[in-house]
Amino acid sequence: MEIRIITEPEYRNSFWCTETLKGIYNQAYLKKIRLIEVQESDLNQRKEHPAKRVVTIIGTSINWINRISAFVQERGYLCLLVTGDQDTGSVNRTNSLLLDYQGSMHALLSHLKNRGDQKVALFGVNPSSYADTIKKNCFPQKKDIYYNYGSIVTSTNQIWSRIDNYTAVICVNDTVAIHLLRFLLEKGVRIPENLRLISFGDSFLSRLMSPSITSVEQDFRMLGAQAVQVCSFLEKNPQLVINAFIKCPLRIRESTYVENIIPPKNIWEPESPDINFYHDESIATIQALDRLLVESDDLDIQILKCLLNGSTQEKTAETLNLSLSSLRYRIRKLRSHFPDSPKDAMLATIRKYLSYDALEQALLIKRQEHQNAGIS
Repeated sequence: MEIRIITEPEYRNSFWCTETLKGIYNQAYLKKIRLIEVQESDLNQRKEHPAKRVVTIIGTSINWINRISAFVQERGYLCLLVTGDQDTGSVNRTNSLLLDYQGSMHALLSHLKNRGDQKVALFGVNPSSYADTIKKNCFPQKKDIYYNYGSIVTSTNQIWSRIDNYTAVICVNDTVAIHLLRFLLEKGVRIPENLRLISFGDSFLSRLMSPSITSVEQDFRMLGAQAVQVCSFLEKNPQLVINAFIKCPLRIRESTYVENIIPPKNIWEPESPDINFYHDESIATIQALDRLLVESDDLDIQILKCLLNGSTQEKTAETLNLSLSSLRYRIRKLRSHFPDSPKDAMLATIRKYLSYDALEQALLIKRQEHQNAGIS
């Protein structure tokens, strides 16, 4: 069996996309299924009959998904869309595997309501994203939605001008939540005492922030693994239509927990713009830091702790029983997450978002995850 995959080019290197692909590749390896990442031109050149062949589409932009799903189906292939939840009537497709953002939004709003929060804003909505569209559609107060048109700084300034109107803010993803959290703390806003903050993603970095961010868990690796199962089923049952949802549990953390509490102007919204908010410098930095932490092993974290504590490379190598050349090789790999930045930018970025104790917490979390997975 073979599974073909088309990935939206603009988001191929984003965290959610790479995690989804990891889930697909891991599951395909276990089931001995061949994966082929293809482009549009490849489908035109295929000589085999496409009947019963599944093409998996991974993307988020409304225009791109509509165009590619139509393109795939016009050539006789079965189409499986793998993305966040959205309006099921807005795209030309036959099969879908979605994260249940609609159910998650209702859970978030109920959680905040139970905590006494009636004045809530929705922040960072990318109007070209299917996932953000469903969050927006589930949000009751349209005048309290703040859009991200490619500049998180502009979006932040807009909500800051009306921040006294709110007791809670829902962020559409952890990246914008981390940016907003840092901004509010620098302005003297106490989280969660003055304002509750809640998000989508449950990223590694969001758990290390102070305060840690209450977040909806988005298991993109599970999404990818389940995509392989659905593809296998569709190959055997091409006459059926699959529309499946993966639940996203809410993880309560410090940014909404307050002990003893009983539980902007309208912004023009374009219909279907093409906006890649990952081009925003602040967003890209947060995403790079999160990838660095996710991909670092135990030794990498210990190296970062030493360097963050002011230790020289020579002293760090001695402390960790490494050769100086081995240490420098690892540091180069860590710095590769910030390819266009000066050499000292990595440590400066870590200091901006994380404390030394947060790195120690990261080390403990990774060791616990390895223990739970049975990795020595």
